Amino acid sequence: MNTLHYLIHTIAYYIAWFACITLAARGYAWISPLIVIACVVLQLYWQHQTGKPLKGLWLLLTIVVSISTLIDSALVYKGIVLYSANPFSPYFTSPWMITIWISFTVVLYATLSSLFAHLFLLSFLSCVGFALSFRIGASLGAAFFPYGSNMTCLFIGVIWAILLPFCVYCYQKIRDDQ
Repeated sequence: MNTLHYLIHTIAYYIAWFACITLAARGYAWISPLIVIACVVLQLYWQHQTGKPLKGLWLLLTIVVSISTLIDSALVYKGIVLYSANPFSPYFTSPWMITIWISFTVVLYATLSSLFAHLFLLSFLSCVGFALSFRIGASLGAAFFPYGSNMTCLFIGVIWAILLPFCVYCYQKIRDDQ
């Protein structure tokens, strides 16, 4: 894939991520999802214009967003993670977190699908990446960890080191059976 492809998807993802984190830290739960939607629409338009497939994206979105919403909601319900600007607390994850997962899944599908053949590498990168991402989000004020940042971020990293490869594995099995 060409550099422009990676740049468009990566920049759109980080604009969406940063908008969600900074706006949540300021108490805005519903503005950042609109920004994420605009970024995702741009990414989908780019995928379509370049002739890249979108068919598998919908399946991957369904799997990742469902599992991530369930896991994030369980973390919120158990008081392990407290998200800023969460109108659904203490029972459900915040709307901006759901849209971050949507944006992440699009960038995963569009630029990181080569990792789908390397689930152990995906697991390692998930552990480090998610722990770091949650840590940065908390340091910017978008989340609070009552049990401490280090342990909570490590816990979240381990969860996603298991679950993201599992999501990809399920995606591949369902896709191959179709």
